Amino acid sequence: MGTWRSKNRHKYLLQYHIIFVCKYRKKLLVSRQISDDIKQFSYEICQRHSVIIRYMETDKDHIHYMIETEPTMSISKIVNLMKSYTTYHIWKRYPKYLRKQFWKEHTFWTDGYFACSVGNVSEEMLKRYIENQGWERGWQWMLKAYKYRIYPNNEQKIQIAKTFGCCRFVYNQTLAYRKEVYEKEKKSVRACLKKIRNCLF
Repeated sequence: MGTWRSKNRHKYLLQYHIIFVCKYRKKLLVSRQISDDIKQFSYEICQRHSVIIRYMETDKDHIHYMIETEPTMSISKIVNLMKSYTTYHIWKRYPKYLRKQFWKEHTFWTDGYFACSVGNVSEEMLKRYIENQGWERGWQWMLKAYKYRIYPNNEQKIQIAKTFGCCRFVYNQTLAYRKEVYEKEKKSVRACLKKIRNCLF
């Protein structure tokens, strides 16, 4: 278990398991260079704010942390600091590569995150779990694929074809509109819609 810490007559042991996921589930952390740099940047920002990273490991499209922090630091604040710092510096180091991955600059992580307190799981168990993450650590055997075949009747075949046709049409139209807006405005569709909404209201 972790070591109990004392400060200003308070005694505490606050440990959390946190997961960040790459935007659009892109497998950016397969690259050993990017993975190692993300780890280094994470250590740097955590040291500045008295957050201890006890264990850390990356997988293809996400990273696991086990951190220890003080009561004055909320999880949301820690997450925001780590995400913004790592994103800024990884873009600074790999601008050309990341521009090919994202149409919007300074994007790397998804907006959300996973966080849970380490209370009902032993530290050793969580350590083994985090350290065993990673594509190069034998997790290939856990990947499984299942194929199912369906036998629709004629009416179902027509309905399936119509559904797929509608989905394809909506997707292609939306993609074309998004591309057109970006080429004209150099902004995302979301930013343009926000601008219109502000003008209306």
